[in-house]
Amino acid sequence: MNSIKRFMKWLMPTRAYAVVYALLALVAVVFCFLPLLNLVGYESAAGFGVLGGIAATALTLHALRRGVLLGPLDPARASSPLADFLILLVRHELLLLLPFLVLSLNATRVINCAYGVGGGFWLAISVPAILVGQLLAWVAYAIFAGRERMQTLTVTLAILGSAAAVLAHLALQPPIVGHQFFLGYFSGSIYDEALSLPTSLLWYRGIHMAAAVAVLAGLEAVWRRRQKAPIRWAVLVAVLAGATFVSMSAYRQDFGIAITADYVEDELGGRIETEHFIIYYPQSRAFIDARERLAEDHEFRYAQMREFFETDPARKGKIKSYVYRDREQKGRLMGGRRTLVSKLWLHEMHILWQHYGDHKLGHELAHIFTEPFGAGPLSLSMQAGVGVNMGLVEGAATAADWPVRDLDLHQASAAMRRLNIAPDIGGIVGASGFWTQSSGRAYTLVGSFVRFLVDEYGVDKFKDAYPRGDFKGAYGKSTDALVSEWENFVDTIELADEEMALARYLYERPTIFDKVCAREIADLTVQAQTAAQIGDIGEVREIYEKILGFDPANTRYRIGYAQVLIQAKQYGAALEQVELMLADAQATVLRAQLLSMRGDLAWLQAQADGDAGEAALAKASEAYGQCLELGIPAGTRRLLQVKMDALRRPEDQGRAHAFEFFLGQHAPPLALYFPMRWYQQNPQDALAAYLVGRRLWGESQWAEARPYLEQALAGAQPGGAIEEESRRMLAQTQYFLGDLEAAQRGFDTLSASRDATYATEAREWLNRIAWKRGNRIGTP
Repeated sequence: MNSIKRFMKWLMPTRAYAVVYALLALVAVVFCFLPLLNLVGYESAAGFGVLGGIAATALTLHALRRGVLLGPLDPARASSPLADFLILLVRHELLLLLPFLVLSLNATRVINCAYGVGGGFWLAISVPAILVGQLLAWVAYAIFAGRERMQTLTVTLAILGSAAAVLAHLALQPPIVGHQFFLGYFSGSIYDEALSLPTSLLWYRGIHMAAAVAVLAGLEAVWRRRQKAPIRWAVLVAVLAGATFVSMSAYRQDFGIAITADYVEDELGGRIETEHFIIYYPQSRAFIDARERLAEDHEFRYAQMREFFETDPARKGKIKSYVYRDREQKGRLMGGRRTLVSKLWLHEMHILWQHYGDHKLGHELAHIFTEPFGAGPLSLSMQAGVGVNMGLVEGAATAADWPVRDLDLHQASAAMRRLNIAPDIGGIVGASGFWTQSSGRAYTLVGSFVRFLVDEYGVDKFKDAYPRGDFKGAYGKSTDALVSEWENFVDTIELADEEMALARYLYERPTIFDKVCAREIADLTVQAQTAAQIGDIGEVREIYEKILGFDPANTRYRIGYAQVLIQAKQYGAALEQVELMLADAQATVLRAQLLSMRGDLAWLQAQADGDAGEAALAKASEAYGQCLELGIPAGTRRLLQVKMDALRRPEDQGRAHAFEFFLGQHAPPLALYFPMRWYQQNPQDALAAYLVGRRLWGESQWAEARPYLEQALAGAQPGGAIEEESRRMLAQTQYFLGDLEAAQRGFDTLSASRDATYATEAREWLNRIAWKRGNRIGTP
């Protein structure tokens, strides 16, 4: 009992320590009821890194001032300051023990899918934060011994200065991720759910460790010199640690710390300048070949956004556009693997660009066009001069871009309202409500709302309302009144049953706050994709089995697992999974995915059985037909119709080649062989010509693709699967080959399509043709 009392007395030498322990434990209990913070993971580690670091700083000054231990250079000190620092550090690190245990025990009521990774975040963020906080106070006390105000001022300025430096770097340089000595690592966008322990954080903490060793060894050397004790080892350690600190700091950008624009530009390597842009792009073969199309796409989108907003942001200078090769390069250089960013106050945007006409370019450029009428130093829509109205910021960009989709923004909004999954639009146009919703729902609804306001009242009124969200001042009506008008508008839109089913699939999804193990499963999914790219099917299967262990009822993960079984050629096990899922009640489009997989598995079985597989072929065709009766995206519908068309052919007239093309799991270069062989054997077959032309078109081989697409269009069944798609690809091919007259004829025809996706895209391409000829264009 006495030993326990002595330990508690040592652990909490003053009442202040007891108060801090109680407060941190209380915060941990509160965290247990907050999504993401309720686990041993990144968010809780960052939270206790900040709280623990501040607490350690304050308690260190308190302990030194109350005489719990002597200052590092106190003349009365007779023992090593380094030893006392380490003993004090143990006491302060124990501040984290109770919060860590509370959140660990919370795993009995909420699933903690990656306890080890979460513990790694605590070791990399919270534990070093205590060290840094204590070291900061230790040094301030040594420098300003006896001057308490200067000690307090020094540590306060250091903490605030560090936070300000991170914010300044986030604002003035490309990265949206940052590092701070208490927070550890700021992960950037909430929409990038996958988050594993970043190398940059480990390197950053390595720099801190080197600095701490150098400072502590230096103070030890000073004290030893005053004591006339040997100092050689302390000086040597200080010099070596200092050199390590300098070396690691010099290479910090290579490890993702404090990356600058110059570094990003050097890493990308490519540069092209146009009338309104300076574009930086990767020096890969694909981007070098497409650089002229990349530049043209930028300039067309500029003209399109200028038409919509009636502003001209390039009046202040050319816009910088950073185009990244893929998500991995983007994540490494500026963070946000899946998040595209416009820093309009810097006149720059950071994007992924997959092809000519990619709408992600239009969306991010639209942000730049709101800068002339934005508010505050960031030129955004501000809430009470402080918070950012993300609903209006993203709504303006989405409304101007108006992406080509199976359901346009108005249709999707109408469907969500009828499905009772649309949040209150009045809540998500403000500063905080936007983030609490699924990104798909939030972007769609605010985009529809803003487009309605612009179409109904003109863009000038919206530009008046935008800076501070002042709808009353701009429109003479309250936000509620305008929302009511928009609701009445979308509620009159007619929707077919299949469109409602498609909306259910697209928008009935949880937010990151509602998902089971959101970050861990997202990270596992990324790992599975990486393993799949190198053909490690066994690893992919193990990952999906782990995911299903966390969330066994999630149909999307179960479908992913079944797809892995197909890749592993375990068709019987895959079919068993599919049939089990089909036996359960499923959302319409999930059922469509399963029926499509049932058809694929039947075709695979038929191919394996040879002549005995006719019954399996009939089952495949039946499954595809059942799928077509449901609400599915246009691309999926077209693929199924093409598969059914191929199934009708005899084995020696294309069916075998179609099987290898669609289900043979061949690498892209080899996959082209099968439709080419099919076409050589059946040169009059429009479907074979379509598949060859499509592959060549996808590789930007316009001249080679054109005759195949022309034959496919000429031989296509009117209203069939490949007619409008062939026309679309052929018209684009003619555009790229400079035959604008032929391209315009093709897009004119498509603009009258009953398929809204083809009609919307055709009108956009007609605008491109008008722009290329120097004529005025319309908004999308």
